[in-house]
Amino acid sequence: MTAQASTRTVEENAKRTFDIRNFSQFLTPSKKGRYICPNCNEPKLGILVSSGKYNCWNCRDTKAIARILTQPEREEKRRREESERIANSKTPQEQIDEWTKGSAVKESITTANIKHIEDKPLIASLLEWKWYAGSPGWYVLSCDPITGKRGKDGQFKPDTPIKFPDSDDPQKYISFPKGSKSAAVYLTLTLNDWILISEKFGVPIANEDIDHSRDDLGFWLWVLNHPELPVCFTEGAKKAGSLLTHGWIGISISGVWNGQIGKGKKLHPSIQPFIIPGRRVYIAFDSDILNNPNVEAALRQLGHLIKRAKAEIFICSWDEEKGIDDLIVRHGGQILDSLQEQAIPYGEWLKSLKSDSGSGKNGDGHNGGRGSNGGNGGNGGNGGDQDPSDPHPEAFYRGICKGQKLDFENCVTAQTFDGWVYRREFGAKDGDWRVSDAAFYHWIEDLGYWEHQPDNKINAQIADAGEKAFKLKHSKDLGWQVIKPYELNSHKESAFKYCRSRLERPNSPTANTHLRAFKNCVVDLRTGARMPHDKAYYLTQIIPYDYEPGAECPEDFRQFIIDSFGEDMLSVIRAFTSMFLDPTAPYGRFPHLIGKSGGGKGTLGRFWNSLFGEDGASSGDFSNLSTAEGRHQYLTGKSIFAIPDAGGYVSGLRAFYELVDNGGMSGRALFNAVGYFKTWNIRFWIASVDHLQIENAGDGWARRAYPIPVRPRTVKPDPDLRLKLEACKADVISWALAMPREERDRILLSLPENERVINLTLDSALYGDSTKSFVDLCLRPGSSAGFVPNHILHSWYVAYCKEHGYTPLGMSKFISHLKTVLPQNFVDRSWSPMVNGKRSRVPAHWQHISPVKGAFIKIDPEVQSEAFKSPSATQNPTWVCIKASCEEGGLMEFEDFWNPPQPPDGDGNGDKKQDSDNSPELLNINCDNKQISSSLFQ
Repeated sequence: MTAQASTRTVEENAKRTFDIRNFSQFLTPSKKGRYICPNCNEPKLGILVSSGKYNCWNCRDTKAIARILTQPEREEKRRREESERIANSKTPQEQIDEWTKGSAVKESITTANIKHIEDKPLIASLLEWKWYAGSPGWYVLSCDPITGKRGKDGQFKPDTPIKFPDSDDPQKYISFPKGSKSAAVYLTLTLNDWILISEKFGVPIANEDIDHSRDDLGFWLWVLNHPELPVCFTEGAKKAGSLLTHGWIGISISGVWNGQIGKGKKLHPSIQPFIIPGRRVYIAFDSDILNNPNVEAALRQLGHLIKRAKAEIFICSWDEEKGIDDLIVRHGGQILDSLQEQAIPYGEWLKSLKSDSGSGKNGDGHNGGRGSNGGNGGNGGNGGDQDPSDPHPEAFYRGICKGQKLDFENCVTAQTFDGWVYRREFGAKDGDWRVSDAAFYHWIEDLGYWEHQPDNKINAQIADAGEKAFKLKHSKDLGWQVIKPYELNSHKESAFKYCRSRLERPNSPTANTHLRAFKNCVVDLRTGARMPHDKAYYLTQIIPYDYEPGAECPEDFRQFIIDSFGEDMLSVIRAFTSMFLDPTAPYGRFPHLIGKSGGGKGTLGRFWNSLFGEDGASSGDFSNLSTAEGRHQYLTGKSIFAIPDAGGYVSGLRAFYELVDNGGMSGRALFNAVGYFKTWNIRFWIASVDHLQIENAGDGWARRAYPIPVRPRTVKPDPDLRLKLEACKADVISWALAMPREERDRILLSLPENERVINLTLDSALYGDSTKSFVDLCLRPGSSAGFVPNHILHSWYVAYCKEHGYTPLGMSKFISHLKTVLPQNFVDRSWSPMVNGKRSRVPAHWQHISPVKGAFIKIDPEVQSEAFKSPSATQNPTWVCIKASCEEGGLMEFEDFWNPPQPPDGDGNGDKKQDSDNSPELLNINCDNKQISSSLFQ
């Protein structure tokens, strides 16, 4: 039997009982446990050695795999491919000759840069591919110009070009690693090569320039530090080596577009450090590709980016040979000098393209249409009308937009959408927009102030801009296309955050709190001087009414105040109206309108709000002010904040108190990680039907609130009142601001003098505050100091609360609160005077305090135990409050005791009111509860 017949018999048997393990020698390993599938050519064929089961996780066609492996031609095909690979592979010396003889590169530069490689797994690792099945080749690694060390970027040339499925032509050069083909390649030189370049350009090499720890010895850093040295960009490492050999500083980029990012938005970071003002930059690409429309378009944009960086750019061109290394091989290195002299400046090169594009009868502008009369063949495809001095970021696309009849101002191709919105919608730093404390403000020329713009309005503005914006995209088949990628929420949110950060001014504007903008002028409220509106004042609120000084109180407003609050409240309401309007008025007070519904408190409050227009006033409740986000949302851009319907138990007032006093507080925009701190310059008014039950009432509500009582309705409501008040607003403003400053500040800063307000203040203090109510009904000041311990007062207080329906406070809280009500009656713990070398501790106690006569009765423990037959030797005494004996007036008597209404007479006696028989004296109460003035409790 012949050998051929024997092989055929083996393969026929294999077909009948196919076991892929018998064909493993014909499979190419890709990685651990995987092989290259002979059917789909992917490295995803897995074989289970124990059972012989196999599967390709890509094609999953096991029958096709078996058929291919058992074909008679399999071995012959493999041998043929291997022989072709060996025939086409180059030896290391042949690869060196490719550089030295084929491209006129010095052997010193060649051997310093190229490396021979033939191991397929190593090639795959170098390229960052999963597997590699091509031929051996050479590669170069780029040197980082900053660090001087070789990195991972470079260029690989297989001995046999690789045919990729998505490309018509085989690929000769492959940039690596995968995904970084745009990075430039910088070759290394010997010191002698460096010296030749130094001598050619007359730039000396200093001793400190040479660094032997660097792979490039410091050459590329030397180039960076000398902008007088020109650089030349070419395509391919061999061409760059040829330029370096003959004295030119050659830098390799793998295509014109690859010196840029994002199709021409900005220069690639790998070349950007070399593009500096004044440096000459030469472009020396293959002569045959410069006529390619796509390359021409890329070169236009690359030149524009280099020009924008203030560097000088020149285009090198020649008629013969393909690459610049071919030109050097044929004519020698001296050809470069003439090539440099004949290089065309970028501006002239652009003009030559313009003349070419419209000179022919069939002048095809790639997408700009055909000129049938030979005059204007179109500038559509490649920009056409770009002026190198045009600073516009989209200058390259101006001609395209003109040819396509598109609004050039809405073109967002070379720039980012964020930057376009910042410049187009907000005018950049010179526009009429600014951000302060994360809030947008827009200068309104007609009104004369910076109007606050809410975030939802800004978001809508950016969304509308995204609808108008378009991007130009070019393809070989369809030419220039208009796409609309910016109508996405992500673009809107990104642009909003970007513009907010760009428009935020680093320095706060000059404080102009003494100025107030009106419809017809700006008024200096310190002097009353009137000035025209000015953008520089940076006023963010306006009173949208004319200001005319010296007006009298309008009769309609006067009658409304008299009917609703009483004529005695007219000066108080005038003072608070002036406080709302005048930013220089004292802070620390707010009006609290108290009365039944329909009495006029809501009408007055809404009138105050309306003085500042729809955008200058805000309303809500106390909880809106307790957080930084709430303050930003409700107070930004406002002059007045109202709580028009307060009621019930109120807590969490610390932030409100601080805002009333105009203390600094934080703010933060929603979804913004960064907050801010500011004084808000906000005024407040509150309205309620009844008194409010305030948490920790001693913390300052009574000091800040100015209660204004509403009179019972005795007149018929006027249906035209709102219109009448609207008509007299300007006069009310002038009348309020004309109030003498001393009179206004006295009302705002002093205790109320009006009897109705005093009584209302007292009622407010007693409402819901069991401690103050206890003092008012059960305690009186005594002329003798006495000694009242804490526990006795707390026992009386508990008895009072039980009888009057209050929930008593614990002793510690009660004593702490009582110290805020009667601070002058409290005596802190101390030591007694030294007697015979000894002294004793005197506990904290109260003085000049006695209970109302008959208000409390003590039940002795002995009596109580007999009644209940449960004897106890150490029980606390039980106190009972007699409600009928409790009398109002304690708070006012304590106030008069420490601050007499009349000065003492010559004998040193105080006001006779303190010596009345109705004020019993408590001389002493012992801490052990055993000796108590019993006459006080009968």
